[in-house]
Amino acid sequence: MFRAMMALAAALQAPAAPPHAAPLHADWRVLEETRPQPWQSADGVNHLAPLFTPDALALDGKEVELTGFASSEEDGPISSFTLYANHEDCELHLPTGPQVYAVVDLARPAKLPHGAITVHGRLVLVHERTGGVFYRIADGAFSVTPA
Repeated sequence: MFRAMMALAAALQAPAAPPHAAPLHADWRVLEETRPQPWQSADGVNHLAPLFTPDALALDGKEVELTGFASSEEDGPISSFTLYANHEDCELHLPTGPQVYAVVDLARPAKLPHGAITVHGRLVLVHERTGGVFYRIADGAFSVTPA
């Protein structure tokens, strides 16, 4: 009983946990500075490996917000989609390069709105040399960006 009372007294004297930090604003210009390094595997397949800048590396694993344009093949609620830096004009004019899009994995499935959105989540820099995706946003949520 005495130990329980001492533990309770210590817990009451402990400093409060810091408030949840606001997400950092991730700028596409920083992400676009990542350079794709072409390389060829032993079986002759061409790949792009990311050469992240120090500014991009500083965002790795951080809670961020990133504004862009969502794209998905699905009409109903989805759990994952691609966020592009720029609006895609049509299927024949997609933005190029893995540094201008991020794959977003939503915390909860949702239906995507049309137009610009702001995504909130944990930015993960993908260090895989064969995946073709440089950026992922984990545990994402989004809000509609005012026009």
